[in-house]
This record gives sequence, structure tokens and C-alpha cells, in this order.
Amino acid sequence: MSSIDNSTRKAQQADLQDLQTEFQRKKKEVVRENESQIGDLREYYGDKKNQIAEQNEAAINHIRARQKEVGESASEERAKLTETYNSKTAGLQKSYDEKLSALRDKRQQQIADTKVETDSLLHAIEDQSRNQINNVRSRADKDLLASK
Repeated sequence: MSSIDNSTRKAQQADLQDLQTEFQRKKKEVVRENESQIGDLREYYGDKKNQIAEQNEAAINHIRARQKEVGESASEERAKLTETYNSKTAGLQKSYDEKLSALRDKRQQQIADTKVETDSLLHAIEDQSRNQINNVRSRADKDLLASK
């Protein structure tokens, strides 16, 4: 029995040795495949990461460009509004100045006319007063001569 047991044992040990060798080979193959898959995944997700970074950078650049355009547009609009406001204000100021100047001229002319009329009226009153004074003196002189 011992030789059967010995040969069975040797056969079993050989089978076990074959199984361990096969296990080691398959383990190495699985490890290689897993490492290859991990490498592929790293490359794939690295590329994805780079693509997303590029897309994000492009989106940021687009947003910046759009904000710059909007800012420039708003600045131009503000400049136009300021120019329009200044133009209207200048027009109103000019109109006001012209009306004020015309009103001053009119008032000065009215004052000059009134002064001329007043001077004329004053001379007429002075002349009339002199004539009345002369008439009163002349009557007084006649009355004084008549009473003597």
C-alpha cells in the first residue's frame, strides 16, 4: 500500500504543483490585464480631464469675451447718452441764454423808452411850471403896479 499511496501522493503533489503553477500563471495574466485596463482607464480619464479642462477654458474665454463686448457696448451707449444729454443741455442753455438776452434787450429798450418819455414829460412839466410861474409873477407885478 505504501507504494500506491506513494505514487498517489506523488501524483497528487504533481497535480497540486500543476494547479499552483497554473494559478500563478493565471494570477500573473489577471494582474497584467488589470494593470493594462487600469492604464487604459487612466489614459481615457486623463484625456477626458484634459477635454473638460479645455472646454471649461473655452467657456471661460467665451464668457470673458462676451463680458468684454457687453462692457464695451454699455460704455459706448453711456457715451452716446452722455453726448445726447450734453447736446440737449447745451441747446437748452443756448435757448435760455438767447431768451434771457432778448428779454434784457427788451427791458433795456423799455427802460430807455420810459426814460425818454419821462424826460420829455419832465421838460414839458418844467416848461408848464415856468410858464405858470411867469404868469403868476406877471399878474403879481400887474397887481402890484395896480395897487400902487
